[in-house]
Amino acid sequence: MKEIKLEKSQESSATPNKKELIEILAKAYGKKLDPNDPKMLQAAEAFLVTNAGKAYAFTKVYGVSLEFCPNNQSLINAMNTYKRKAKNSIALGKIYYRDGYDLQLGQKRFKHTGQQLTKGLDDMLVGLRKEHKRDPKGKCKESIQALKSLAMVYSG
Repeated sequence: MKEIKLEKSQESSATPNKKELIEILAKAYGKKLDPNDPKMLQAAEAFLVTNAGKAYAFTKVYGVSLEFCPNNQSLINAMNTYKRKAKNSIALGKIYYRDGYDLQLGQKRFKHTGQQLTKGLDDMLVGLRKEHKRDPKGKCKESIQALKSLAMVYSG
């Protein structure tokens, strides 16, 4: 099995390895999971990629609100808090969006290049910008609430 290779980044300090992720998953599921089981290692890697990718994408998604409400201090504070609490996941997600990922999960293989991931995210941002043009205040208010919720998720 291919190990996750992380580049050291100024944005990132410690990121859990796959065995640590299995411990996290075990707590979440309330059962003991074998950290040496290849299937568990695959699941932990998939969890890591998914979580990190979403964490990074949220900075872009809710960053659209900052484009439309650049002086909204509540939005700025919510984004800064989220980035601080999720910094390790965001930094790892940024690497996946740059380099892509190649996962084996059971018999299925999931592979995307960084270019594919970035294009998908960019396409989604086009639609979000259109929504913000129709209702900038409402969308910015939604973003504040979402970022506050995300900061709580990553504070743990």
